[in-house]
Amino acid sequence: MAQSYESIFDAMMLYRSLVERDVFTVREGLTKQQETVIVGIALCEPISSGKLANYLSLPPQNVSRNVIDLEAQGLVTREADPKNRRQVILTLSEKGRQFISVHRSKAHDKLDESLSVLGDDERALLVDASRVAANLLRKTLEKSFRASRGIS
Repeated sequence: MAQSYESIFDAMMLYRSLVERDVFTVREGLTKQQETVIVGIALCEPISSGKLANYLSLPPQNVSRNVIDLEAQGLVTREADPKNRRQVILTLSEKGRQFISVHRSKAHDKLDESLSVLGDDERALLVDASRVAANLLRKTLEKSFRASRGIS
């Protein structure tokens, strides 16, 4: 089993290295942090800026600054939370949804190019394993978020 864990660790480290080198990034005129924020909103919307900062492990002031810039570009909307007027709820605008759609399509093209070295069976196996990994990472992130908030 230790060898399996080593393979998982290796995959995580290699993926991190690829992300840090922007191999799958399609920035489209945004800064790296703006891209991180808009993708985070796309994955979690509607979400408060505080929760987004925790989710992305970014300082709240960085998230706020980037949200202001994204809103100025018409990609994000901010609205007061009807349940707590002190909080701001973030969502993508229609332009933001179109941006994410194009972003995903271009990122998929880059990924498809990278995966072209695999056979059909290997690609199918990788897709299945990726679903399991994404589910595990999502649960781990949620658990970490709850723990940071003192929620069990």
